Amino acid sequence: MRGRGTSRSWDVVVVASGLTTLVVLTRFRDQQYLLPFVIALGCLGTFLGRSANTIIRFRPVVVVGGMCYTIYLYHALILGPFSRAIHHVSSLARPFWLQFLVYAILQGVLILAVCAVLFVCTEKPFMKRWRGLRVLKRAPASVSSPAT
Repeated sequence: MRGRGTSRSWDVVVVASGLTTLVVLTRFRDQQYLLPFVIALGCLGTFLGRSANTIIRFRPVVVVGGMCYTIYLYHALILGPFSRAIHHVSSLARPFWLQFLVYAILQGVLILAVCAVLFVCTEKPFMKRWRGLRVLKRAPASVSSPAT
């Protein structure tokens, strides 16, 4: 889609949409009814903006997007034992932002690594199997629907 209908001004819309969402959620909670419109505008900008569109088409982003259901299902099971194992490393002597950053990076890497293996072993084989079924393929144009 790059070059055809994409524009840098839509990238500005994406950034503005993200910032507006954060501001509404943190400062103006009584204005939350605006969020569906702001987020929809951000999604539109993601498809029409040059940089935003390039980012969402970046292969690692696409792969993580494909794994999102596996991540959703297993992240809590991974984080529970991990958090219990490293809670003793926490210290009030260290700055909060540093501890948060280290934990976020460690947890993110651990979740992605474990979920990548789970995705390949449990979800991907079924994706390949279902792809070849005739039922899911598009019917020829000459076949009429049963309702007619």
